[in-house]
Amino acid sequence: MSFSIDILACGKKTHWMTADIERYVKLIRPFTPLYFTWVKCGATGETHSKKTSATLSQNLVQNAYIAGLSERGTLMNSMQFARWLDEKRGRGKTLLFALGGAYGLPEWIERECNEFVSLSPLTFPHKLAFHVLVEQIYRAFTILHNHPYHK
Repeated sequence: MSFSIDILACGKKTHWMTADIERYVKLIRPFTPLYFTWVKCGATGETHSKKTSATLSQNLVQNAYIAGLSERGTLMNSMQFARWLDEKRGRGKTLLFALGGAYGLPEWIERECNEFVSLSPLTFPHKLAFHVLVEQIYRAFTILHNHPYHK
């Protein structure tokens, strides 16, 4: 199995994908495949459909190492994040980042997470957290490949 990154995000694709994020996606793809999975979440953070939750949950557990994004997760600087990403890449599994909506991660996703990662001790709006995550993934690959972007 080869390494890839998937970002599971609560919300609609049109809400998340801005020109800036599309630019980072194009920059990341030469380093690794990058995919997105969009889940419609309700007002409490739970997905609207139990069937959708069960199907996604089964697929996630079997095929990925899941890192939930949470302000209570492990806090890393960019160099540490690059080393962490490289260690996950060495496992050869899909690395799935789970990013919640306005009410955080749905409980069923939290239960499946292998660990939690913090982008900051601050709480960000989910769209900003998505942008920061994609940029940090690109930054990590530039660090790992000695590209001058990260300096």
